Amino acid sequence: MHSLIEIETPKNPVVLAHGLLGFDELRLAGRVLPGIHYWRGIAEAMSKNGIEVITTQVPASSSIEERAAKLSLDIESKAGGKSVNIIAGLDSRYMLSRLKPPNVDVKSLTTIASPHRATYLPRIYEALGRLRIQTGAFRQLTRRYMNDDFNPNTPDREGVRYFSYGASVEPAVYSAFRQSHRIVSGEEGANDGLVSVTSSKWGDYKGTLVNVSHLDLINWTNRLRWIAWEMTGNKRNFNAIAFYLDIGATDTGFVVDHSQVPDTPDVRDSKPRAYKQALLGRTHGPDILATRGISPIMAQEYKIKGLSALDLKSGEKREVEVEGIENGKVLLAKVGNTTHAMSSNCTHYGAPLKLGVLTPEGRLTCAWHGACFNVDTGDIENAPALDPLAKFEVYEKSGAVYIKGEEATIKASRRSPNVKCKAQGQEKIVVVGGGSGAMGAVQALREQGFEGDITMISKEPNLPIDRTKLSKALIADKSKVEWRSQEWFDTASISTVSDEVSAIDFKSRSISTKSGKSLPYTKLILASGGTPKALPLPGFKDLSNIFLLRTLPDVQAILGAVGEDKGKNVVIIGSSFIGMEVANALSSNNTVTVVGMESAPLERVMGSEVGKIFQKLISNKGVKFHMGASVDSAQPSQDDKSKVGSVSLKDGTNLPADLVVLGIGVYPATEYLQDNSAIQLEKDGSLRTSESFQVEGLSDVYAIGDIATYPYHGPGGNGTLTRIEHWNVAQNAGRSVAASIAKPSVAPKPFIPVFWSAMGSQLRYCGNTPNGWDDLVLQGQPDEAKFAAFYGKGDTVVAVASMQMDPVMSQSAELMRRGNMPSMSELRKGQSVLERQSACVDLGHLSPSILWTDLQGAESSTEASEVAPMAVRIVLNDQRSWYTNLDVISGKIILSLPRRETITAITVKLEGESITHLVGDVPIAISAMGRRTHDEMVETEFHKVLYKVLTLLPTKDALPTTTGVYIIEAGVHEFSFQVKLPFNNSCVDADSTYVTLAGRQVQTLGNRERHVRKTLPPSLQMVHDQAIIRYYIKATVQRPAFYKENFRSEVSFPFFPIEPPRPPVPTLQQQRSETYSRNAHVFAPVAKSRGLFERKPVGGADVSSLLPPSVCIDGRLPDPPIITCNQPLPLKVLITKLNESSAAIYLHLLQIELVAKTRLRAHHLLIDNLTSTVIVSKSNMRTRLLESNNLMQIDQGYWSSIHLPNNVAPSFETCNISRSYELRIKVGLQHGVDDHVFPELGVVTLFMSVQVFSGIAPPQALLQAMASHPHPPPRIPPRPHPHVTSTSAATSNLSPHPFHAGAAAAAAPPFPSQSHQAPQQQQFQTGQTHPEEGPFPDDDAPPSYEEALAEGIAPVDGPRGVYSQGQGQGQGQGQEAGNGGNAPPPPPGGEGGGGKAG
Repeated sequence: MHSLIEIETPKNPVVLAHGLLGFDELRLAGRVLPGIHYWRGIAEAMSKNGIEVITTQVPASSSIEERAAKLSLDIESKAGGKSVNIIAGLDSRYMLSRLKPPNVDVKSLTTIASPHRATYLPRIYEALGRLRIQTGAFRQLTRRYMNDDFNPNTPDREGVRYFSYGASVEPAVYSAFRQSHRIVSGEEGANDGLVSVTSSKWGDYKGTLVNVSHLDLINWTNRLRWIAWEMTGNKRNFNAIAFYLDIGATDTGFVVDHSQVPDTPDVRDSKPRAYKQALLGRTHGPDILATRGISPIMAQEYKIKGLSALDLKSGEKREVEVEGIENGKVLLAKVGNTTHAMSSNCTHYGAPLKLGVLTPEGRLTCAWHGACFNVDTGDIENAPALDPLAKFEVYEKSGAVYIKGEEATIKASRRSPNVKCKAQGQEKIVVVGGGSGAMGAVQALREQGFEGDITMISKEPNLPIDRTKLSKALIADKSKVEWRSQEWFDTASISTVSDEVSAIDFKSRSISTKSGKSLPYTKLILASGGTPKALPLPGFKDLSNIFLLRTLPDVQAILGAVGEDKGKNVVIIGSSFIGMEVANALSSNNTVTVVGMESAPLERVMGSEVGKIFQKLISNKGVKFHMGASVDSAQPSQDDKSKVGSVSLKDGTNLPADLVVLGIGVYPATEYLQDNSAIQLEKDGSLRTSESFQVEGLSDVYAIGDIATYPYHGPGGNGTLTRIEHWNVAQNAGRSVAASIAKPSVAPKPFIPVFWSAMGSQLRYCGNTPNGWDDLVLQGQPDEAKFAAFYGKGDTVVAVASMQMDPVMSQSAELMRRGNMPSMSELRKGQSVLERQSACVDLGHLSPSILWTDLQGAESSTEASEVAPMAVRIVLNDQRSWYTNLDVISGKIILSLPRRETITAITVKLEGESITHLVGDVPIAISAMGRRTHDEMVETEFHKVLYKVLTLLPTKDALPTTTGVYIIEAGVHEFSFQVKLPFNNSCVDADSTYVTLAGRQVQTLGNRERHVRKTLPPSLQMVHDQAIIRYYIKATVQRPAFYKENFRSEVSFPFFPIEPPRPPVPTLQQQRSETYSRNAHVFAPVAKSRGLFERKPVGGADVSSLLPPSVCIDGRLPDPPIITCNQPLPLKVLITKLNESSAAIYLHLLQIELVAKTRLRAHHLLIDNLTSTVIVSKSNMRTRLLESNNLMQIDQGYWSSIHLPNNVAPSFETCNISRSYELRIKVGLQHGVDDHVFPELGVVTLFMSVQVFSGIAPPQALLQAMASHPHPPPRIPPRPHPHVTSTSAATSNLSPHPFHAGAAAAAAPPFPSQSHQAPQQQQFQTGQTHPEEGPFPDDDAPPSYEEALAEGIAPVDGPRGVYSQGQGQGQGQGQEAGNGGNAPPPPPGGEGGGGKAG
């Protein structure tokens, strides 16, 4: 045994008191195996270094109170009146704070991995009771007890210094802590297998011991130690003796010469290197070291250049240099009160993270491509980065700032993900595909702890590559584009198979490949990507040097055709992203021409205004453009007939071409599923999935990337089914699926789509436009290609594109994710997204179906307060894309209190509002000249169409208090609620008027009975917020003092109503009556021409003697005239010849459009907004109509296959907003003889008032209940008639609203038997009398349903359809006919289904 050097004897003894579940000696097998000693070796080492050691014996797991009492007695009897430093646990805190023994003087208390804030695994601790350990303390290791009882009532004792350490470990596959670590990690983050780092913090937190498990903290002294060490998955990289010696030195004030640690069997590893290893993670500040994946032995201390203190403000980022390392830099970022040190550059393409976006919850997003990291752990939050950030210990010392880390890691600015695994178990996951989604899935599976087999099948001859580099830079070197090496996949136990899937048997769960292999699976991830589209035109299939671009061989072939000398004529067909990127990449030393069908590149996505910016950028590089052009054929080269030589356009232009690159899009690569009866592909060949990317109708099968059509819940999405071909989306979807498989109980994280492109300058884009966009705000200097483009649907920003404006895109994506993006109107006023502060908390750990909003009381500045504010949020259960009547909305209110609060009540309200905000002229006086003078008035009218209140606190069984105040302790509290959506508008808010007081207009209450009570209207939002109908759940936490603000949270949801009862369907014996509209046309005689252009006879007959036909055109609908959302029109168009003309009738033009009139009322103002939806638009048809007995019928096939678009709202009426519809049928006819058609075109327009029904049928039980309980209509007084202002000249052509008073019934024509009437009760003119009830109001009718009868009816279980709250319908912002939203106008003879016109 070596002797120790002499040291100064410590002044105070050290008390070693084991914490909860500690022991002096533990025997697992009686006397068969040696016992496990808790303090042996540690106490000896301290004693050899001159430290007086006191060991205590307390009950292993009795209650904290019992253990503290025994600890007090032991210290008092053994210390002999000396002051002591304690290394112990919770029982010592209790002794110091609650027992306060008078004869025990404690200078410091150090706790190591003690569960100060409880543990998530009380049951795991309980299992140790089998080792003859009492279980009294187990009941106390709960969050409720520790957070609500122990900690608030056990404050630190004055005069005692409190220190704490935590520990973290990444257990190996066979570690005893594998499962417990996974559970704790999912709930509390980094941990040592039992206790999290967060729970370990108390007092002055000294740091985290890295790669150290909970049992490593016990210095075992027998051969069982080595067996257990292997079971915990660790090498001998931690020296408990050196660690405790250092604690003793720190607390007692002496210095140990660690080179002289005794080399006994118990302490032979206590060498300086092991000592450094044991102390890795120790800090002198509040920061936690989380450098997982870095060898702790190599960690060294490095000084930060030019920084004397950690003086960052919360939310601040600062890139700093590391002394002693050439080009060594780290990023410091402060979130709340914690400063983090991490890699300075993004691990994707190396962007400086100091330019990124840091959120209050610790998400750091790269400014370039949207990669996002967690600053607390360095882990990846969002694609496209594959490597996490390295984290470093940071602290202040001697007037300077230091970090600890490895030099190579600091230089690399990244760390490798922990994917090492030896596959085991019965689970077998097969991933079909080798692209971004597949790579994201397989890596995340291992990161999340999945230990089963993983096989990745790809038909490409290489490992997964960064495909974005192919089109953006034309990189052909495999080593520069492959993400991971084969060694990496082998280490992660991921099998890679180069083969092509030919079929999948979903029933037997097996996959067949073209090489004849059969692979079984338990879970299947389909990520087969897209297949580039080819041109089916002459020459394109036969000639060589015509290339598609998808794979590495494609790039190699393109570069081979270009050659090293370049100077080639390159024709690129397609002006979208691939085409523009390739044009940019090949523009140097080549003659490049881009051919596009749009008026500007990327017009379909970005619009022509922004597309022309891209065109200008690429044109500056010498690229030529032929826009608005169509390709006719590819012509062979004169020198080599097998190769392409030119491309011919339909306008006759011939473009010389040495090679052609096609960039005209991709289609889903699902050929192997085409004939599979177990699955139904979408029309585009994709697979429909849920929000979690699980394929509909199949269990344990997922689809991601280009082949997945999923419900999009980003801004403006409203659950619209969308297929997004973005690199980031595929990888994020893969990570989401991996999380769902590895941790089924944890909801996937939502993400905002992001992509980028290289087109002379870097384009960034976030968001998506599944429902189109109708507004654009450009900020910056677009002429200099420095801009931010904000695309809006109504007032909602749905997408953002930027160039040279970083980090606008990344900031916008974060604001979109949190629901805090500025509106289009705010942006138009000049607001910058970079100045937008967020009052929202992180949505990242919730599923897309969970919403929360408005965290009242949050800091308005980026610097957070020291104590988190009260937080209220609403979590909805099983949220639908939209709701309808009878649906039950349930969820919970989550109240987070940082401290004890006094609360009087907690309520939940189900509310609906109908709001109009109008500007118009009203007459104010008559001048002396007899002329009316007008003034502009802004009026707002507000009605509460739905209002239900639930009281969650006090509960029904709560005891009343004398003050009416309830005290709620700090912590997180949940209150469940459930409410049913009614049928009818229950408007009770007062109509209001204005009076003038002291020169100001004041709104006063009016008559509360003047309201419409009908079926609830659908959600609606019009441009400029002229009209809004919205529904929401609102939670309110009421606080007693008048100066204390009540806390509120609100969640909006879309609503679509059940349709009214339909009339009974006629039996076969009955004839269905029809509603019709009729108009006539008489063709003019064909006059005989004179002179040079004298008309020649047709077919030997003199056409001048031809009797011109006279025709009658009827449009007919079943009576009553109802059309249904998401269903085709039940329309017939008949043409009757009224005379004996022998001329044939030709159909030249047909247009059918549905015109919506939205009537908006705001007190004295009334405005009618007209919009339309084009259902059919055809011209130049020249179709001869078959005649039978002078009767002809236009083929219903023109419209029978076209469903009414899902953004058409049903007819409705509220107090201040109503929607009615008219069907307009325009028929253009010609006549002729013997296939000769005369030029005269007769155009006839028919007008038919119709009602639009939602298509959501009421439950049969409700209809039966209504039939047996008829009810009379209510009496409601009439409203005054306001001034009317029309926003369209065509208003007078629109028939009155079917429900509106004064709507005169149309005069009945001679036939058919039923006149044109709307489906409603009998109409009455103003002033008429109802036969039973007397005066009936002119703007009201009975409710469609009786609420009392519907109370016990179950929700709708039939078809619901897909609906979108389209801005085009009812927005008062019409488009050119047939050109709805951003869709191109229909070509001649083509259909314009779904376009809008104004």
